[in-house]
Amino acid sequence: MPHLLPNLQAVGACAGALLVHLGRVARLDAIIAALRDRPMTTRELAERFEVSQRMIQKDMVVLQTEPFYCPLWQDERFRWRLLSTS
Repeated sequence: MPHLLPNLQAVGACAGALLVHLGRVARLDAIIAALRDRPMTTRELAERFEVSQRMIQKDMVVLQTEPFYCPLWQDERFRWRLLSTS
């Protein structure tokens, strides 16, 4: 008789991937909120969100592309800024 219970290891892996995805989405949203307050460097963002600077660099690329299209730029002091859309 075949085993009808789901493979718990596979279910756990899917749930873990979902949590990582949700964690990143929450971080992206929090980055936008932080940049509304003040300009921040990649290092400052990495320290604030406890991730590597490389992860923040990847997040900034994601935020500037579909579906986010956030108007971001770095000033002469390498601080990320969220441009006003108004």
